[in-house]
Amino acid sequence: MKKQFAKIILLVMAAAMLFSFSGCGENAPAKEMLSPLVAKAIIQDNENGYLEGECSGEGHMILGSSLTGGNLKVYALTMYGNYGFQNGMFIKISGSGVIPAVLSFEKDGSDYKLLEIEYPQDGANYTESIKRMFPLKYRSAALHCDSAYNGLLSQERSYAETYLKSIGRKAEIGEYRDLNIVLLTDSGVSVDVSNELIRDERLGEYPYWIGTAEYLESGKRYVRSLSLDEAAGHIVYKTVEAESGETTESFVFDAVTGEELDLP
Repeated sequence: MKKQFAKIILLVMAAAMLFSFSGCGENAPAKEMLSPLVAKAIIQDNENGYLEGECSGEGHMILGSSLTGGNLKVYALTMYGNYGFQNGMFIKISGSGVIPAVLSFEKDGSDYKLLEIEYPQDGANYTESIKRMFPLKYRSAALHCDSAYNGLLSQERSYAETYLKSIGRKAEIGEYRDLNIVLLTDSGVSVDVSNELIRDERLGEYPYWIGTAEYLESGKRYVRSLSLDEAAGHIVYKTVEAESGETTESFVFDAVTGEELDLP
């Protein structure tokens, strides 16, 4: 009798674990199916919302899911980033931190079609919107989502690693804080001159620090640089086509007055 009772308890526990894993309502797809679905949705939803890079990546942690009448909801923690070459490193140039999200899908044949991704409201309404969006059992994870930062960033960076391998290039992967940037004002240029150059629309795609940023345009790679020639007293902006080494554009300014110089 005791053994039979123990078996019943184990069966009940196993059923509870399956219910928790699959979500509530009808049987939701397993996490192995949900993960690529969520990854694709995050990239699709964010691809036009940030400064464009050479490579986009995402990270996510699925908290749970529910399926009702062909409508699938996935409760997750998400992260998105765009990567580009700056100072020779592959840097996350735009994107997000960890953001809780509820992804809604509808059955589309044998697959699921993304309907929307809902994110919490900013500011004072953040906590209340989390409580509204997430079932109680996922709420704590959504409210304390920063603990997932390293794991999601690692996932995101795996996209960057794959991209670097695909173009046959090695580079350190990092964030802006890893650049240790040096500004013109750090090197003795006045704030007035620096601000004047920042306002110059022609220089908008150049780095605002002393260093380089790379861009792909029509299949060609260009390196845009900002440098300070202290001996000559010149601030130099230059664009070089990477493969040929040809300079395609350059601007030179007096480091003291900010006046543009017409040099050969």
